[in-house]
Amino acid sequence: MTPSVDTTGLVVLVVDDEVMLAEETAVGLELSGIEAMTAGSAADALAMLRLYAEIGVLVTDIRMPRENGIELARVAMAQRGGTNAIRVVLMTGREDDVEPADIHGWVLKPFRMDWLVAMVRDAMRTVAATRRAASQSVSNRPGL
Repeated sequence: MTPSVDTTGLVVLVVDDEVMLAEETAVGLELSGIEAMTAGSAADALAMLRLYAEIGVLVTDIRMPRENGIELARVAMAQRGGTNAIRVVLMTGREDDVEPADIHGWVLKPFRMDWLVAMVRDAMRTVAATRRAASQSVSNRPGL
């Protein structure tokens, strides 16, 4: 059994160029008790990630016009580590879109909301534990 990890204060960012799908996904997460925000593009998502440290999970579509969710995931993870770490869950309409990447998981559209909720909750626990460990590592350094 996985020990309980406090995920209070973490937010999910849902990214999809289909704004209604992003909003519906965010509402589904919120109905399950998970705070969520939305972005309609990779550029908007990266700007939000710079502004909001509380974003702990990025849920992104893979195929977007002029953008690629896998590349967004790579850039976001490279920019956010340690006490600001994030995990990524990909959404896709085609199973063959998923490339090996350091992602938490992926769902195939159309997906059941309970599957996404379970994956996001697991990602949130992983992020909370990673951030806590990084914070303890920093506070345990001599001279701090």
